[in-house]
Amino acid sequence: VEVLAAAPLFSALDRQDLRGLAEGSRFCTYLAGAAALRQGQQSRGMQVIVSGRVRVYGRGRDQQAGDVLLQELGPGEVFGEMGLIDGLPVSASILTLTRVRTLVLNADQVLHVLERSPAVSFRMMQMLAKRLRQADRLLMRDGPDALTGLMNRMALADAYLREAASARRRHYSLALLHVDIQGMRDINTLHGHEQGDLVMQAVADALRSSCRE
Repeated sequence: VEVLAAAPLFSALDRQDLRGLAEGSRFCTYLAGAAALRQGQQSRGMQVIVSGRVRVYGRGRDQQAGDVLLQELGPGEVFGEMGLIDGLPVSASILTLTRVRTLVLNADQVLHVLERSPAVSFRMMQMLAKRLRQADRLLMRDGPDALTGLMNRMALADAYLREAASARRRHYSLALLHVDIQGMRDINTLHGHEQGDLVMQAVADALRSSCRE
């Protein structure tokens, strides 16, 4: 009940409704670096973060597309709400940054609260609208390169800043490789840009297949 009362989404509920929502819930713990949810999996229900932080990643329909960091969530925030509402597989992956403890809510109880409480339903709509706007903005800015499916330049710059900061915090080395495709100008001139595009796609596939995620 105290965990739910501290969550902005449910803070408008009275104690009786909070106790009802808490019925059937359970605590769950994830180690750092674990996948709390994977995009495409069936939702395990709405989860309220009690402690720790997670990152939310999304990926476009193109199988070659890379992951895009959508946002970070911390204590009091929730994830898994979309699958609970529409019953479809989750639309993003949730990866833990630290050891994370969550409260997994009973789906029927959450839906019951949404039906009974206009305040909670409105806050849910506000939260979903904010997340969808943010996801749209990031996917349009940082979405994968349309030709190769690799990160575009802006996304790569952001990823480098995150990885460099992480390397400094954890005191490990970070290597950055610059790869050039020899003869691209001649390929485009002699065989046309369509063949040049195929070369870039082949190189991108080779890089992706030889690297871990």
